[in-house]
Amino acid sequence: MKTPSVTRAIVLANVIVYALLYFVVPALWGPEFMVFLREHLALLPSRVFAGEIWQPVTSTFLHAAPGESVGIMHILFNMICIWSIGLFLERAIGAMRFLALYMVSGLGGSLLVVLLQSDTNYPTMGASGALLGLLGALAIITPNARMLLFFVIPIKARTLAIGIGIFSVVMQLMGTAQGISHWGHLGGLVAGFLFTRYFIPREEIERRFQGDYEARRAAHEQARQRHDEMARRMLERLMRNQRPDTYQRQEKVINPRRDEAPGQTAREPREIYFDPMTGRFYIRDKRA
Repeated sequence: MKTPSVTRAIVLANVIVYALLYFVVPALWGPEFMVFLREHLALLPSRVFAGEIWQPVTSTFLHAAPGESVGIMHILFNMICIWSIGLFLERAIGAMRFLALYMVSGLGGSLLVVLLQSDTNYPTMGASGALLGLLGALAIITPNARMLLFFVIPIKARTLAIGIGIFSVVMQLMGTAQGISHWGHLGGLVAGFLFTRYFIPREEIERRFQGDYEARRAAHEQARQRHDEMARRMLERLMRNQRPDTYQRQEKVINPRRDEAPGQTAREPREIYFDPMTGRFYIRDKRA
């Protein structure tokens, strides 16, 4: 099955922006220009109110620099999670709806930061809000789907979504953000949840699931038939190569005769046989 195109494009776009901003731009125009670009592309509420209205979108494609606290793990973790969840969601809801879900989730996270953290002096960046929007969608579509928290602890998608929502509110209200935009996470989670709940028809999801199931079932049946045919041929080949004495001989009488001479005592009747398995002739006493 082909890799969903929108998921691939999103991951590729984030990686390209990261490489351009932190490697190409400093090499061609110097680190000062890189800092300038990041200041005007990352999300800072005061700049948004001053007219830089593109920041809620552009900030979702920026990530921490390699030398910063979280470094390259920031983009690496986000892209692995987006790829894992996106592969499923794009097939479940369709490419265009998935793209809309991703963008709405990212904007939801950015707008909640603008509304609730308008006085912050720290720029916000990263695809975490959009990622959590995908988690919110997953909690609607397949709430009991098993996920691995920190790639180790198994947990249901719905439980994880609720847990992250509560954790984000508590951590933000306690003032222990520590460089993490918990409002951005919460905004993306809620936006993805609401978008999936009210703007993606349940019938469309079920239809796609049914079509995917039938396609997989047909592919499985074809694979099973191929394997059965292969096993049958291998068994026939094996039987042909077995020792001839393990099978019942298909004997043919070539020249049946009595081995008796005139004037001699009659012996037991004997006949000449041909064994096609060995290609040999032999003489054996005639069966009674």
